[in-house]
Amino acid sequence: MRRERNLRNLTEMRLPEFAFQFGLGQSPEQFLMHAANKHTGRDSAAAVTGNQAVQMTESVKSPADMSAVIENVASKMAHSGFARRDIVGVRVALEEAVLNSFKHAYHNSPGKPVIIRHVIDRDQVLLEVEDQGTGFNPASIPDPTSPENWERDSGRGIFLMRSYMNSVSFNDRGNCVTLCKQPSELTAADGS
Repeated sequence: MRRERNLRNLTEMRLPEFAFQFGLGQSPEQFLMHAANKHTGRDSAAAVTGNQAVQMTESVKSPADMSAVIENVASKMAHSGFARRDIVGVRVALEEAVLNSFKHAYHNSPGKPVIIRHVIDRDQVLLEVEDQGTGFNPASIPDPTSPENWERDSGRGIFLMRSYMNSVSFNDRGNCVTLCKQPSELTAADGS
């Protein structure tokens, strides 16, 4: 029962807090220490916890670098038993989040890192994509399904993320998005 309540409240939590509440073995501070790997010169850090969840922090410095991270996430999802449609949805949402960082935060200039944190187990995929940009207000993005926005050449990334994920939330600054995907079978059984 506690687990179901926490899943419903995910939109109010940040990834490390969520991971800690689900017993992934680390406090939010310990999980965020992985993000500090950029200061040690490493691009990736991983830890395996007691319930087989794998948490990783990876840094990409260009859109071309993101495909390896997306493949890594997809592989771990497949290994955890996620359906193909869930894996495809997470791939699309993650790619949109990373591309948005490069396009809007860095104005398509490679070299600055986009940090991708992920925790994957059989019950959920949690992703956090963060850039060093100034951020934005997600509420200011026009609805791409409104007729006046149909011919706009942008503005569909967040819509796609929300379409494929169970939860999408942004930090107050607007430079970090947290995505959550539960297996379709679990979501259907839960009535969510």
